[in-house]
Amino acid sequence: MSIMIITILIITICNNFINCMTFNTKTLCESIRDTQIYEMLNILAIGLDGKENLIIMTKDKFIYDAPIEQIFDENNLHLHLEQITPSTMMNVYTQLNVNERFNLLYEYDQIHSAFFLTIMTKTSLCFISMDPSAQPSLNYWLDDNLVYESIDYKIPISQWVDEDIDDFVISNRPGQIEYFVWRNHRATGKSSIGIARLRSQSKNEEEIWKFFKENIVFQHICIENEHNVYLHPIPDGDCTGKQFSAIDVTIGFFTKNNLILMGERYVYKIPEKVLYNMSKSEPYQQQTIEEFISCPHEAQPINGMEFVTNNDLSSTILMISLSLILALMYVFLGWYCWAKILKSRIGGSGENEDDEDDEDDDDDERTLMKTKIQMSKQQIRTKSMIGLNGKSKQMSQLRAMKSVKSKYGFSPKSKLQSKLSSPMKSKLSMKSSQRRSPSTLGSNMSPSRLQMKSNMKMKSNLKMKSNMRMTKSRMSPGKYRSPKSKIRENLI
Repeated sequence: MSIMIITILIITICNNFINCMTFNTKTLCESIRDTQIYEMLNILAIGLDGKENLIIMTKDKFIYDAPIEQIFDENNLHLHLEQITPSTMMNVYTQLNVNERFNLLYEYDQIHSAFFLTIMTKTSLCFISMDPSAQPSLNYWLDDNLVYESIDYKIPISQWVDEDIDDFVISNRPGQIEYFVWRNHRATGKSSIGIARLRSQSKNEEEIWKFFKENIVFQHICIENEHNVYLHPIPDGDCTGKQFSAIDVTIGFFTKNNLILMGERYVYKIPEKVLYNMSKSEPYQQQTIEEFISCPHEAQPINGMEFVTNNDLSSTILMISLSLILALMYVFLGWYCWAKILKSRIGGSGENEDDEDDEDDDDDERTLMKTKIQMSKQQIRTKSMIGLNGKSKQMSQLRAMKSVKSKYGFSPKSKLQSKLSSPMKSKLSMKSSQRRSPSTLGSNMSPSRLQMKSNMKMKSNLKMKSNMRMTKSRMSPGKYRSPKSKIRENLI
């Protein structure tokens, strides 16, 4: 929203700046004189009103209005625009400026012909559209400041429909009910003029216009002696000599004595006697558009527009510079914010992908842990099975020992201990007895039996020690035999 406001501000300032700098009296006049500026003649309509003021309406909506004697020199064919100050159309023709149909025709360049039509002392500015069937004509009364859209102005169609022609309506002169249409035949390079005159002034405007359309006649203008022209008496008749050609003209008006035709390069003056006295030649005059118009040497403000001084110019340039700086700041800020948003969106998608990867990793870890747990459980089951097998084996051994004892009256272990009377066997029995924990023995025997067992062991140990001493004392050192040798002899 702020960028839009700043853009509108810049456009407004620039438009005001351009208008103030470009459209002053000097530059506006030069845009009419120098047709290369717009690449066309910058005049939309030109003609006399009922007060015999010459009115010029430019294509950029500026109005020149002054008595014809003050600004136009007919003898020398010169237009003095340096002596008058133009005004904007919005300040002079207020209703026309706001008319919707006129603005449509103007903005879309659909104005075929614009001319001033004076009936007695009442003048109207008429506009004919490019397509009269789609856009009817428009009639603006200058004195009443009113727009009428009911009257249907049309230029008669040429009898040669396929012919490439350009035509326009010429502004008539006050006091004469006349209608003139200039027509350029581009294929042949010839020019002709259509004339319709009404002697009676008792008819209303619609009847007059109907009469014009039905009674207009086109005649060629011929050249005689290179500098004189005359009107061919026969409608659409060919000239015996050279035919007058002014195919570059786009607009024209009548003064009291002459027809003035204006084009992008040349201006022509044809005496009005040629149009009344047929077959009688009159000298015509031709000169360039640059020679025809004189412009002011110094720029002056246009009425309805502010003129820019040096101080105003400096302030305007400063305002434009500040506006551009603000606009660039907003553009940079907007770009930065969009970059941040885009980066966050891309980062968010990446984080989501990372989260998905993490979840996949977690799932893999969970699966691995489950596998390890299952393996550890399997190992525990295997070990427990092995332990159970060992316990069952021990239980089976115990059962076997009990069965032997119950059958023979002694256990295999006690039998073995009684046979091993040597010191080594006693040591082995002591070690085996030491390995057995009291808890284990206590768990298998009663307390009295356990006490008897310990006493027997002590007696046997003492007896074994005494026997060993006696044996050492009796035997000589060379004849000593260890208990292992005795056992080995017994076995042999």
